[in-house]
Amino acid sequence: MTQNPSRTHVADEVASLRQRVAELEVLGEQYRQRAEEERRLRLEQDTAFRRQHGLVRLLQSVATAANEAPSVAAALRIGLDRVCEHTGWPVGHAYVVEKSRLGRLVPSGSWHFDDVERFAAFRRESESVSFERGLGLPGQVLDRKEPVWVEDLSAQLHLPNATEAVKSGLRVGFAFPVFVRDEVVAVLEFFTPKAIPRDDEFLEVARHVGTQLGRVIERKHAEDALRLTRMQQQALSRRLLEIQELERSRIARELHDQIGQALTAVKLNFEATAQAHATHLRKEDVAESIALIDHAIEQVRTLSFELRPALLDDLGLAVAVGSYSKRVAAKAGLELRLAITRIDPIRKEVETACFRILQEALTNVVRHASASILEIELHEAEGVLELTVRDDGVGFRTESRRHTKPAQEQLGLLGMRERAQNVGGVFRAESRRGEGTVIRARLPLRASQRLERRVVAR
Repeated sequence: MTQNPSRTHVADEVASLRQRVAELEVLGEQYRQRAEEERRLRLEQDTAFRRQHGLVRLLQSVATAANEAPSVAAALRIGLDRVCEHTGWPVGHAYVVEKSRLGRLVPSGSWHFDDVERFAAFRRESESVSFERGLGLPGQVLDRKEPVWVEDLSAQLHLPNATEAVKSGLRVGFAFPVFVRDEVVAVLEFFTPKAIPRDDEFLEVARHVGTQLGRVIERKHAEDALRLTRMQQQALSRRLLEIQELERSRIARELHDQIGQALTAVKLNFEATAQAHATHLRKEDVAESIALIDHAIEQVRTLSFELRPALLDDLGLAVAVGSYSKRVAAKAGLELRLAITRIDPIRKEVETACFRILQEALTNVVRHASASILEIELHEAEGVLELTVRDDGVGFRTESRRHTKPAQEQLGLLGMRERAQNVGGVFRAESRRGEGTVIRARLPLRASQRLERRVVAR
């Protein structure tokens, strides 16, 4: 039986179409697999990028926040908080190396908790123990000087605080060192209840976090040492000034009580002798000798007053400031404008500091200002003693002060500032060339009070 040619052709076409469909299905599957592989690669790349970006942000946030921390303890807390926020781990704790024993870690009191009550027993246990080099998670970090990851805390139940950690539901922990130069000064440890495998990439980042914290701690230690040195220097300066004032008082008393009285007695004796032997002595010689003695007596009184005016001890600061200012203005030919309010009895050191600042300020006016008007204000306001000395002299350019002002005048300004700071006060100098100078000192009346320290010159 002969086949129909048209049917044969149709069958061939159908077979050919089926083959093409099968080929297209294979190509479609290949494309689908390729697209899926590309999507997976993009997802992995995106995940890796986000992870890397997160790690970089962790380093940046730790560095930025820790640099602004006011203390070492605050810097450690910032490190704990930032790492826990990044990882999602609920517990973080910092140990510090004991200063007296470099191979021992003790609790710092710095923690991070997502749930304080849940981990309260673990905290109590951790704060009651210390770790020797090589013991426990922090001790291993101290010994190896590198991050350590523990995947199963239940395998270390023989170690301190591990039992309480497991009881609290914690399963995994890691810790990393904080370095200052090449020495470990602290160890930060973290815990989670999740079963998380070791992450070497994150541990490397944690190492850098420890380095960042170490730099901050080193700087804080340097700042503390500098602050202590400054406090010691200020204490020494205060003591030297106290000794200087005592010595000045002693010399002033001796000048007034002994030399001054001796000169007065000589003068009286000379006058009596001159009257008794008037016929044998030339009046001119006698008058000249008495004038010399009067001059010597006046010099002794002036020196005694400069060293330590009796008015300051006997009648108080307001009277002493007024008397001294009038004396200086009269001698220098200055027009004096005084504005002094009643001052209640104040601390001896504040009283002395204020008077010495006034002395130095008036010395500068007389020696350098070429002024004609001198204004002095002294008053008390809200527990602060305020002294203002103003002149209409030549002034000076503050931007070039160090190069144009005489060395003695620079030392005078520094001395006034130090006097003010030693009693917790502040000093301010304002001047412009040809516009005179204003000196201001604000001194706290309470011993526990300290004003903001600054020196402003303009």
